[in-house]
Amino acid sequence: MSRRHVWGIGLVLLAVAVASVAVAAPPKDAMVVGLLAEPVTMDPPQITDLNSTRVIKRMFEGLTAQELGTYKIVPGLAQSWDISKDGLTYTFHLRPNVKFHDGTPLTAEAVKFCFDRQMNDQGPFYATGTYPYVKGFLGNVAGVEVVNPSTVQIRLKSPLTPFLQYLAHHSLYIYSPEALKKWGKDVVKHPVGTGPFKLETWEPGVRVVLTRNDQYWGGAPKIRQAIYVPIIEAQARLSAIKTGEIDMTMDVPPDSLQDLRKDPDVVVAEANSSAVWYVALNTRHPALKDKRVRQALNYAVQKDAIIRDILKGTAIVATTPLSPVYGPYHEDKTVRYPYDPEKAKALLKEAGYASGFDVTFFVPESGSGMQSPVG
Repeated sequence: MSRRHVWGIGLVLLAVAVASVAVAAPPKDAMVVGLLAEPVTMDPPQITDLNSTRVIKRMFEGLTAQELGTYKIVPGLAQSWDISKDGLTYTFHLRPNVKFHDGTPLTAEAVKFCFDRQMNDQGPFYATGTYPYVKGFLGNVAGVEVVNPSTVQIRLKSPLTPFLQYLAHHSLYIYSPEALKKWGKDVVKHPVGTGPFKLETWEPGVRVVLTRNDQYWGGAPKIRQAIYVPIIEAQARLSAIKTGEIDMTMDVPPDSLQDLRKDPDVVVAEANSSAVWYVALNTRHPALKDKRVRQALNYAVQKDAIIRDILKGTAIVATTPLSPVYGPYHEDKTVRYPYDPEKAKALLKEAGYASGFDVTFFVPESGSGMQSPVG
């Protein structure tokens, strides 16, 4: 009997989460994945949602990549690179004989084309999309030059330590220039990358079917198809995993984990998540300008109760804005605010808000790490 798998992706909150997933053993030639929502676009630099990213990561690649399960940078479409002593010039040496799904070759010109599209607002293809990450990831780029067909050079305005990490982000994935020239704005429905899978069909609201790229430079995948099915309701996804309608799903509601762990046909995989739950305070608000009020809010939040009652133990109290998965960038010795309602009341009284104050509170209802929103 096959075993279905569930990724219950843990959260970090004022806590750091544990990721749980349920996954089922796939058929011999396909893997069916239950998504939380319909993908929005297949054009990498335009994507801002997690579900679209999950699909296009199978079809596209960047110059650099992250080692599976870590944030360590490893070669991607660039098999190696050199960095100048002043940290301003990055020279990337592309893998040989890599082709896009449309049969056109990966070249330094193709890499320059992809970056120029986002950076040059006067360019012929800039108007084919919107690029939410361009200022953050490419804003420090002074220029992209083709050295030869297999070598591209990127010059920075100032040294930027995380630049190699930026290049592994989906917004900087390399896609076929010929596909963009052919489809224009409709490229959102016609993705052409270099990855192990390529788009076969996309039936909006029904499913996305990716088929194996037998010419993939890294070797053809073992499965023939990766099928993504949008199932918005969490309980419907869990029903689908239990019946074998889908093989894998993510973001499992914490309330359901106990039952899933007891199911002999379901594998629950859990790992630390990079997600963090937090509250952002607008310090322009008359009351929130006062440090004592902000401290009072910290003392008033019973974080352990949130973890126990809402997240069912799938999180830990955060000590910094970064999850422990970020390794050396996480600090676990920071002094925490304990739950102390009396201290909170005293600080509010001292700040002149003994009777409280009015504030508008916005709660996201979807997105990475927000599978249990409470409005």
